[in-house]
Amino acid sequence: MEISATLMGLFVFLWMLISTIIVFFIARRKTNTPILAAFINTLLSLLPLLSLIFMIVLILKDDLTAKKAEESQND
Repeated sequence: MEISATLMGLFVFLWMLISTIIVFFIARRKTNTPILAAFINTLLSLLPLLSLIFMIVLILKDDLTAKKAEESQND
């Protein structure tokens, strides 16, 4: 079975586009710099496994609003 380089390039491009949009929306809640997180994901999405790992790490990170709420309760 042959894998076309054009088809593989199209898959990587689509993955790059979709994963960057997803990471941007997740990073808005999780980080202070969502554009930087989206850019890092764009670079990592050249290897989709690294992009998935980055997404999982971002999803497991605590929300910024939860951290602010905890800090205000401790004061």
